[in-house]
Amino acid sequence: MEYALVLAAACGDQHTLVVTTQGALWTCGEGEHSTLGSTRREARVDALCFFYTKIVSIIASRGHSVVVTEHSTPLHLGQDQKQGR
Repeated sequence: MEYALVLAAACGDQHTLVVTTQGALWTCGEGEHSTLGSTRREARVDALCFFYTKIVSIIASRGHSVVVTEHSTPLHLGQDQKQGR
């Protein structure tokens, strides 16, 4: 088993995001409103893969999360992602 060091964690209403020092993003909790970065709604733990970039910062709120890549690109997850917030 390999271990990863946590760089940051952010908690929303019913979901949590964790980014590792390697730039990997882990999400867990309720998937309602696509807050875990997927259209699946059941509670689970996922590792999200972002090809060719690392995640360096994360923010979580009630039903919306933002992850920021090493290129300063914000990626929106959750209920507001379709509205570009």
